[in-house]
Amino acid sequence: MKNKKIISVGVLLSIFMMVRACGQMTTQVSVKDEQGNSIEGAEVRFSYARPQGYESVSKLSNAEGLVKDTGKTNFHLNVRVEKAGYYKATYAKSNKGTNLEKNQNHKLDVILEKVINPIPLHAKKTKIYSKDATTRIGYDFEVGDWVKPYGKGKSVDVFFKILYDKRSSVDFDYSFEVSFPNSLDGLQEFKGSDTSGLRSTHQAPKQGYLKTWKQIKQRRPNGGITGNQDQSRNYWLRVRSKVDEEGNLISAHYVKIYGDFPRIQYYFNPTPNDRNLEFDPQKNLFKNLPYDQKVNQP
Repeated sequence: MKNKKIISVGVLLSIFMMVRACGQMTTQVSVKDEQGNSIEGAEVRFSYARPQGYESVSKLSNAEGLVKDTGKTNFHLNVRVEKAGYYKATYAKSNKGTNLEKNQNHKLDVILEKVINPIPLHAKKTKIYSKDATTRIGYDFEVGDWVKPYGKGKSVDVFFKILYDKRSSVDFDYSFEVSFPNSLDGLQEFKGSDTSGLRSTHQAPKQGYLKTWKQIKQRRPNGGITGNQDQSRNYWLRVRSKVDEEGNLISAHYVKIYGDFPRIQYYFNPTPNDRNLEFDPQKNLFKNLPYDQKVNQP
């Protein structure tokens, strides 16, 4: 009985300390579009983290796109901004660099990206892995598989080659090579948004594609892991490129990839020369995908 009382007192003391640690903060949010124009009437939801859960309040931005709120939180603040016709923006603890701590006032400059033209695409999550990829083999984004005889793919959009020399769990060399079959195919990196519902721009770029790319990872017994793998990295790809007699591009397909190899989420546009990669999640051209391969992000 005595132990129970001690535990109860400890629990009450912990709760008291948490409540006592509640800090007040004032947060001002400025909401604009991609051209820098103020957005009036955007709903801004302030969610204050408390021991019992989140306590939220919603306000609308004024004609200058501004909205302000003062509240108390024991831990941090989450902010969500949305308006019809735009992709919502979220500032939460889970988003890198957007954690709004207590006992601090904050000013957020929020850019809402317009919903322009979401279209059907081939979109899926996958892990690019094959035991046969120690020699360069092709992958078909439209089919979503390795090309024959390794899978059901028909067209080589990209070549992958994986080399893994594992001497032990703390001593290995790993490389993931990306290359392409056509002269003007290629890849380029981009930094995706940590806050917008649309992580990329709406269209793939016209130029800037590299013919080859290599990811490496190494580990030695007396040191940590080194390499250039980065799951915040994203990619644009140009594939199936065709050229005229002078080597000028006349046709190509475009691909968007979220995440770093080998675990990626990709979007393939089946229409030649259409650089639009703004995806409509309700119109995936892949049908009956397993749950762990489905894509819900535009």
